[in-house]
Amino acid sequence: MDWQTKMNRVLDYIEENMAGEIKLEEAAKLMGCSVWELQRLFSFVSNTSLGEYIRGRRLASAAMDIKASESKIINIALKYGYDSPAAFSRAFSRQHGMSPLQARSKGTQLTPYPKITFQPISREGIDNVKAKNDMQAYSERGYYVKENAPVYFTQDMEKTSA
Repeated sequence: MDWQTKMNRVLDYIEENMAGEIKLEEAAKLMGCSVWELQRLFSFVSNTSLGEYIRGRRLASAAMDIKASESKIINIALKYGYDSPAAFSRAFSRQHGMSPLQARSKGTQLTPYPKITFQPISREGIDNVKAKNDMQAYSERGYYVKENAPVYFTQDMEKTSA
């Protein structure tokens, strides 16, 4: 199994346990490495730490719950692993630029934090001119992180993940 498939299984595990406890040891087993190696590899290929990614995804999910339901903010905070409303409110405000109560208002736009997936690419599969130039600058074969954000290329990922 290649590293992209394993990393996507880790991301699926995170998504499935978003409202519960995410055990990094379990995630590392899915990847076939230690927790330290998983965190290092994830940071390398996504340009964000695993903890930051989980926090961002949890706050994005909490924002969707706030917008879609009439549940109390404290219950949503507890659901996504925050022990106090103050800590949740600070983290939510940092990510979305408004308090959870303000987010509940109609018409507010919240900052999305999409799930990422890892996919191999070939030179023929690159249709964006800038991406093609970046790809040529980095290596003959590369990988990218697919999300609604910048594309990050890595060189010799098989050696890095091994």
